[in-house]
This record gives sequence, C-alpha cells and structure tokens, in this order.
Amino acid sequence: MIQSRQEFIQNYRHAQGWWDDSLNVKNVSAVNLAWDTSYGGWIFTNASNRYIWYVVQMPHGKTLGTAIHPHLHWMPTTTNTGTVAWVIEYWWKNAVGDTAQGAVGTGGSETINATPNGTAYVLQLDAFTPIAAPASEAVSSLLTVRIYRDGTSDAYNDDALLKDFDCHLQLDQPGSILETSKWGT
Repeated sequence: MIQSRQEFIQNYRHAQGWWDDSLNVKNVSAVNLAWDTSYGGWIFTNASNRYIWYVVQMPHGKTLGTAIHPHLHWMPTTTNTGTVAWVIEYWWKNAVGDTAQGAVGTGGSETINATPNGTAYVLQLDAFTPIAAPASEAVSSLLTVRIYRDGTSDAYNDDALLKDFDCHLQLDQPGSILETSKWGT
C-alpha cells in the first residue's frame, strides 16, 4: 500500500489519479434561496422545490471517457431523521459541436433519499450514481446541473442546508490514489 507522496510518484508517476472538482453557483431559482449566515450554505426549506444551478468546464487533465461521481455535502438543521429527497438534473455536453442541450428535464436525472444522522448541523455526504461521459468526450466538456430538494414529497419537515455540490473525476496525472483517500490508507 502506498504510504507517501514520494512513493506514489516513484511508482505511479504516469498513473491516473482522482480530483475533486467543486462547481460554482451560477444562478438560483426565481424565488431565491436564503444563505445561512451562521453556518454558511444554501437553505432548502421543506414543502418547496426551489433549485440552484451549477456549471463547470471539465479540467483539461480529466481522463476522457471516464464517469464523474457527483455528491452533496449538506447538513440537517434539526434532530429530525425523516429523509430528504435531493434531485439532480444534468446535461454533460462537449464544448463544441455536440447535440443541443434541451430544456430542463431532458437531460439525465436522479433522486436520492438522504437520511439525516439525527444531529443538527453535522456535515453529511450523500452520493448520486456516477454519470457517464458524453459519447466521444472532448477536452473542456461542460456539465450543467440543476439541484433541488423535493420538499413536497420528502419526510424531513425542517430546513436542509446545502454546503457544496461537487464531483470526483479521474485525471491523466496523479491526484489521490483512491477516490476518497490520498495514499490508499
């Protein structure tokens, strides 16, 4: 098992690694989400379907044709343990010459039901299914994501705080040896 950066570089200098690509907020729903100034994050209230958009250009070092692994970092705001229904809709297109993106709902989508751990303001990570790369993926492909909480159908009767949405992806150069650990430990 690799235990140091030096050992990794010596043995795997041409190997692929993992990278964590955070996406920056581009726009929010017509009824803006509130920002929690005490804990930092977007407040998704229950019984509403407000949404947030992210857009990212895939890094040039991404291994073409490999899937990305999207996930949310979020916090419950109470001790309620009813599930939170998080939804992503996405479009992943080559930067030039790909097919038209299409309107909301025409790309891929997934709903996950995340169960809070029963402690308010403790960070949680919940993952979506990996997303396959577009056919004949080219350098600088663009991922557009819309995220919302389906508060009209989930079982968590309180606010959920979205801290971050990001994707793990593989690079053509060393990053971390595993998706979730630096040196394999």
